[in-house]
Amino acid sequence: MEHQPPRRGLARARGTARRLTTPPSTASPVAAASLAQVLLCVSAVLALVVGGLPGHPEALVAVLNASGLLGLGLALVVRCRGQLGAVGLHVLLVGVSLGASAAALAASASHASTAFMVWYCAVVAVAVAASSWSGAVAHVALAVVSAALLHLERGTGSPTAVLVVGCALVLTVVVTGRAVHSAGDAGVDGLTRLPTRRAFEQRLSSALEKAQAQANAGEQAPLVSVLLLDLDHFEVVNRTHGRDGGDDALRTAAGQLRAALPSDAACARLEGDRFAVLLVRRDDAAVPTLARDLQRAIAPLQASVGAAHAEAEQDYTTLLRRAEVALHAAKEAGRDCLRTADSYDEQLVRGLRRALLNPSIQVALQPLVDPATERVLGVEALARWHDPARGWVPPAVFIPVAEKNGLIPDLGQVVLERACRDALQLVHHLGRPLTLTVNASGAELVRPQYVDDVAAVLHRTQWPARDLVVEVTESSLDAASQDTLATVEQLKQLGVRVAIDDFGTGYSAFSQLDNIPAEFLKLDTSFTATTTTSTRRQAMLAALVTLCGELGIQVIAEGVETAEQAELVARFGCDLAQGYHYARPMLVADLIAELARRSAPGHPVHPAPALQDHALGS
Repeated sequence: MEHQPPRRGLARARGTARRLTTPPSTASPVAAASLAQVLLCVSAVLALVVGGLPGHPEALVAVLNASGLLGLGLALVVRCRGQLGAVGLHVLLVGVSLGASAAALAASASHASTAFMVWYCAVVAVAVAASSWSGAVAHVALAVVSAALLHLERGTGSPTAVLVVGCALVLTVVVTGRAVHSAGDAGVDGLTRLPTRRAFEQRLSSALEKAQAQANAGEQAPLVSVLLLDLDHFEVVNRTHGRDGGDDALRTAAGQLRAALPSDAACARLEGDRFAVLLVRRDDAAVPTLARDLQRAIAPLQASVGAAHAEAEQDYTTLLRRAEVALHAAKEAGRDCLRTADSYDEQLVRGLRRALLNPSIQVALQPLVDPATERVLGVEALARWHDPARGWVPPAVFIPVAEKNGLIPDLGQVVLERACRDALQLVHHLGRPLTLTVNASGAELVRPQYVDDVAAVLHRTQWPARDLVVEVTESSLDAASQDTLATVEQLKQLGVRVAIDDFGTGYSAFSQLDNIPAEFLKLDTSFTATTTTSTRRQAMLAALVTLCGELGIQVIAEGVETAEQAELVARFGCDLAQGYHYARPMLVADLIAELARRSAPGHPVHPAPALQDHALGS
């Protein structure tokens, strides 16, 4: 045991040395091509100015310089599109460097050294953009040595000009390298050097648009498929080998995945130990084979794989969500296996239909508290599904399935009735009224019978209409403003109050506070999370609370997870707050027990997360 700390220190030192000696990756094609265009324009102009007007001896240098720069720019673009190997690129650059020296010798003029300095700058810029720092250093050394030899052998250029050449080359490396690699790294994961989620989504979206365009033109469109790989039990690797060991394992797995990919596939790291692969083929026959190849490539690590194939008019978010569903199925099946979305979707639909009839849909209640006193004033009802065969199915899995198959109205009614009955139990326990909030989707709000269904549930459960708040999103109101606004007015006539949900996402507009007859405004979790780190967000929150106070609208801060956030929303005067800082979503029996435990003397207000909370999700 006493030998572990030195080993850990040695491993950490090796990891640091590896990171310092790893050269930056090739810049993205877009960044490199943009650099090539700027490089061609600027360097060609400089070459012509330095070379002088036609008829002068330096004109030869200028012509050769401009021609060489054009060739270098084209080589850069070709290299970054994968059509020129790294060795070929360096051979090309060395050849151009020697050509620059020959041109300077042929011109044999005082300005020749300055002219080929421009040429060498272009060579180095290409080296930085299309290879790495080490490659650029090698070309800088070659350029400086060539300049010195030219001066010694032929007297071409003054010592000052040679010094200027060296300084200009170093400056070119620094400026160009920072610009190009910063642009390239925007879409590259820093640990694995794979594309990021954003870069992958952009490429996936482009592939879907291209396939759809081909289909609309009557051509045979390729099939766009997505595979999600999640490393099984990776937390064990982190616990056993530490974070550095986990990082090493991720880097190794990323390299193995990249090496195992066919030429028409692309890989990215989405987050943590999850990777994504994009495959564009004429059919789906290659997907199972590719999944097995990838699983074998990362051995001894194991991975669950979920695959989904694009359907007509499907966007990338839906395709990724279906792949997530399939990945969840693979984990349920015992991990280290492949599941496709289509077959699992059908199983989920059948199971969800049975759950709505039984029903086995439950609700988790998350308290809404007074930020100043943390007294529970209400609860939000969140749908939960416990399947006998699958256990707890995450809402992110079954709600999209319900949306796709037209089950949202039925699901909404079941959740509303269960929420009213469970909230009544909580009211009886506390001995005082509570506000109950439930979510309503756009699919529910446009149904003519929605308000009648809500009234029927309130009648059956005896839940007071004045204590029910229906949460609607701005997007659902924008999608069908006439129908949904009419539904909102009918809910108010029934006595039900309305909240604008997820305010602060997308293009939230203050005008909506006047257009929508709402009594509550619910700040989105992402907005709340940034208030402690952004003074501008704090100013926006203060202004929003003041405005809502003037309009008679109560502000609910959602996603309060830290004591700092809780103190801030209380200080700025938010009327209500909810989040993990106060309590996680719980089944009603667990929530009653938790509130009773908190009311007992000597117990902490904020307990550790319960196991069933993790199972239920958030």
